[in-house]
Amino acid sequence: MRDLSAATDAALASGSAVLVILLLIEFDAGNFSINTSRTDIVHDGVTYYGSGLVGQISEVVDKAREMSGIQVSVNGIDPSIIAIALGQQVRGKQMWMHLAVLDAVTHAVLDVDQIWAGQVSTMPISFQGNAAAITVVAEHRGVLFSRPRALRYTDADQQRLYPGDRCLEFLVSQSQTQDVWPAAAYFKK
Repeated sequence: MRDLSAATDAALASGSAVLVILLLIEFDAGNFSINTSRTDIVHDGVTYYGSGLVGQISEVVDKAREMSGIQVSVNGIDPSIIAIALGQQVRGKQMWMHLAVLDAVTHAVLDVDQIWAGQVSTMPISFQGNAAAITVVAEHRGVLFSRPRALRYTDADQQRLYPGDRCLEFLVSQSQTQDVWPAAAYFKK
């Protein structure tokens, strides 16, 4: 259980706190960061641009042994963000979703808690007239741990990990060699 600050406790108890979802995707050319409020929010040096109610987030399922993905759709996207989405590889990029508690009057961030983390799977873009919509489909980071590693016990993989290490160089030739040992009677003479 987490301890909340006194300001967060007071805001939540009064019922005047504003809950906002912060979404961050790290791309090579820059971050895609939005929030569900109408104002821009700065947290940890990242500006989360206010998208208002122009988007949709699928339900976040939090169950034991459940690693469900998530789908986020945002309409009316800035053309510069569309250019980022079209101009680079999006598969495997890190994505985080946080729940932020804001002060109702000042919109200052009182507390932030991570509610989901994973990697982007696909990011289809649809155009309708002059407006564009991006749908981000991401898989939970737990799925990554359940996949088998693409690493073998071979000299090539050992060289890729540790260049110059020759410990597996003769592994294949030695595994196919039949060694002949003398019988126990030989040592009793």
